[in-house]
Amino acid sequence: MSKIINKNLLLSIGDATQLLDVSASTLRRMDDKGIIASVRNVKNGKRYFFKADLLSLKYKSYKLVREWTKPGHRKIEKKIKDFYYPVEASLTGKIIMERASLEGLISDEGISVIINSAMELAGNVFYHNQGQWPDIEGAFYVLDRIERKMIIADRGVGLLKNLRLVKKNLASHAEALKLAFTEQISSRGLEGHRGYGLKFIRRAVEMGYLRCLVYQTGNARLEILANDKNLYIDEVDSSVQGCLAIVEF
Repeated sequence: MSKIINKNLLLSIGDATQLLDVSASTLRRMDDKGIIASVRNVKNGKRYFFKADLLSLKYKSYKLVREWTKPGHRKIEKKIKDFYYPVEASLTGKIIMERASLEGLISDEGISVIINSAMELAGNVFYHNQGQWPDIEGAFYVLDRIERKMIIADRGVGLLKNLRLVKKNLASHAEALKLAFTEQISSRGLEGHRGYGLKFIRRAVEMGYLRCLVYQTGNARLEILANDKNLYIDEVDSSVQGCLAIVEF
């Protein structure tokens, strides 16, 4: 159990069941299976759920990516074949093609922010896991213009292991997550990527170009809201292997 950072982002199990129109036992099973992350109140042990995640549960791709990123090898390759990109070139090519599908939906400036955010996240997936993939190489990616959501995830080593290469005293996934979004640092030192990507996306959300970012690595979950400079970081019960990013635009 961990301290709840911002209760305004959360719903009780009773409110969550009403939102999804499911029973409390069904919601608990989904939590236990890692389909959705929850936090517990330190004082009374009650389970709370993130509203942003609950709304995403209605979205098929979210359920698939939560299942795919759960620690331990998950043989669901057939289920995710339409969303799986084994090499960076195939993913970046797909992202570039997405620009046309967004035209007329949002402004040209907004499209550029979305595409650039996707390219930064895609670059992180392959660059920071190069030569150290634990099991499955590649990325899960989907951009839905109707739901206005983008998901990019991997089954890599995660932020903590990577950032410990340059910050050996990092003690938790939450510390690594905060560091990645607040300091100019790269697990590869001064070569190649220099840690700009996540800060770029953070600024895009804070300035209102994107509605929301949810980012999880290990058991640490971050949420950033449009026009809000706060970072809401919680330690959750359901971990992911690697990193999982959900961008709403």
